[in-house]
Amino acid sequence: MRLASYSAPFTEGVADISITNFSGEAGGMLANANRWRGQLNLSEYTLEDVKENTQRGQSGIGEYKLLKIVNGENEQSAFLCAVFELQTSTIFIKMTASISGIDELDAEFKSFCSSFKHNAE
Repeated sequence: MRLASYSAPFTEGVADISITNFSGEAGGMLANANRWRGQLNLSEYTLEDVKENTQRGQSGIGEYKLLKIVNGENEQSAFLCAVFELQTSTIFIKMTASISGIDELDAEFKSFCSSFKHNAE
């Protein structure tokens, strides 16, 4: 279930950004990375692969893990995924675009993820 959807234009098209929230660990980083890799017809990662390919960022709700998933044989579909592992839930932000779109929007996606903060109400 999506909490929010965004469109992000880039030179050659429009990226789709989805935000979802699931209770608990939602399968964990390895299972989700392999699900996304499977969607792009890539082989599964080991836990070590995930660790080696994960970047980290910081936001007002805490640290997030960032994983870029591309299949060089299909330049039209790639993912940039941020995972916020919170105390009682996991938030996923996933951007889907072409490889060139993912590369072009990389900095903006990271800035967007870093902008998350707790509501002051």
